Amino acid sequence: MNVSKNKSSNTAVFLRSARIISGIFLLLFIATHLLNMILGLHSITLVDGMRPYLSGIWTGPVGSKILLAVLFTHFLLALQAIYKRETLRMSANDMVQFLAGLLIIPLLIPHAIGIGAMKEISTEASYGELLRFFWLHDPIAGLRQVLLVAIVWVHGCIGLLIWMRSKMWSVRVLPWFYPLAVAVPVLALLGYVSAGRDILLAASQAEKSAHATEYPQGYDETAPYKGYSLDRAKEHPETTEPEVDAGQIVAQSKIVTSRIIWITSAMVLLTLLARLLRVSRHRKKFLEIDYIRGPIIKARSGPNMLDIARHADLPHANICHGRGRCGTCRVLVLSSSEDLPAPSELEQKTLNRLGCGPGVRLACQLSPPGGIMRVERMLPADYTLKQDLPVDVAEQEAL
Repeated sequence: MNVSKNKSSNTAVFLRSARIISGIFLLLFIATHLLNMILGLHSITLVDGMRPYLSGIWTGPVGSKILLAVLFTHFLLALQAIYKRETLRMSANDMVQFLAGLLIIPLLIPHAIGIGAMKEISTEASYGELLRFFWLHDPIAGLRQVLLVAIVWVHGCIGLLIWMRSKMWSVRVLPWFYPLAVAVPVLALLGYVSAGRDILLAASQAEKSAHATEYPQGYDETAPYKGYSLDRAKEHPETTEPEVDAGQIVAQSKIVTSRIIWITSAMVLLTLLARLLRVSRHRKKFLEIDYIRGPIIKARSGPNMLDIARHADLPHANICHGRGRCGTCRVLVLSSSEDLPAPSELEQKTLNRLGCGPGVRLACQLSPPGGIMRVERMLPADYTLKQDLPVDVAEQEAL
């Protein structure tokens, strides 16, 4: 029995670590794209010049495969977390992150497929070509990219914030994190708009001078993403014959995108149904929790104590939002009519790190089997890690 529990606990710790690492990886992916797009405030030429060192690292044969693997891994781990939840009632921050996480695949995969289609159509899918495509030919796709970046960025920043808040050093880092989390996407959006303005102006000027310009046969100025430019056509007129059926490739990419969206939507729905069946199979027992200097909460067994407190609108400290990392939701169990489950490895590690004595448990990790309990919250609901800093450091932070 203990061996089985240890294996289950080790698996939970491994999956949690994998979710954190894959999430940070995806956040870096979005961050490099945003930093690259900020350069659009200067010029499209600078954006393309820095592309190999920023967003371009993800488009190579190795980087793209790693990215797709990490993306699907993160999505599957998110589904696993949903399946394991005893309740879908959560805080506003958790709900935003939850919904954003489910939208990552449907939004990010079309982007990846679109880049692949561009490579098939064009010799090099540069930022200039991509931006011309978004601003001149498919503005809706451009808006979808903006929505994609916003959702993935918000999802990643919330996850990173929750992870950081459980660390003591976060009180010094967070004052820098908050402005950066806002400034980076805003500047990137301004860079995108600035580059788009340049493209629209260039297109307008080209249209005005179209009648006075001799174009080689087969050159379509309104479709620069087809793989050849005016200069190349002039230098090598023999290469201006039709190359690739762009419409067919775009149509195929849309079909693949649609299938992936339907598949991921079905996976989410099946996960929710499986979770519903799992939760409904468990026989619920009556549970009564008597809080010292607090109310008496009556509920059914299944959810953990933190979720039960949330359902009852009982304020409860939980800096890491119930991830078992910070330990701020810890309670002292004074009595229980039923035997409580032993702490998992994750919970025990946090309790050991905090030097907790007998009877102390993490409310986010303890799911009472039923009966009557008498407990005491060990930290105030508005507790912050800054309260554990030395007095002189806390005063400096306050200043």
